Amino acid sequence: MTLWSLTDHDQLGEQREAREAAEALGMGYLAGVEISVTWASRTVHVVGMNVDPNDEALLKGLESTRNGRAARGVAIGEALAAVGIPNAYEGALRFTDDPDMISRTHFARFLVEAGYAQSTSEVFRAISARASRVSSGIAGQSSPTP
Repeated sequence: MTLWSLTDHDQLGEQREAREAAEALGMGYLAGVEISVTWASRTVHVVGMNVDPNDEALLKGLESTRNGRAARGVAIGEALAAVGIPNAYEGALRFTDDPDMISRTHFARFLVEAGYAQSTSEVFRAISARASRVSSGIAGQSSPTP
């Protein structure tokens, strides 16, 4: 291996340390990031390579994305509480050091730990099936008439 890159979700915080580690091993380094966005009712992960980890516009955009993730986490916790799974938000927070980085993976791990599912794969299959049903229903609706 001659080239290394760190592409963390929606943040650039550890780029300097990753660059130093790569260079200490005699490898080149490319700063990177994985940006999670919603497009056409689906979550899409865009990998950015050779980004400037000090670019103010990029940093502000990533901060905005993380803030959206935190709000979505609270909403997921509320939705799970509404179907009889209490304290899911707090449970999911145990799997991340940063509340702004909470994700479906953290909720999946909580659901397994709490005995609501046998594996994170089971949780993601259920999420995918529900998303497909919702997307199909939306796509099948006619546009409202003004």
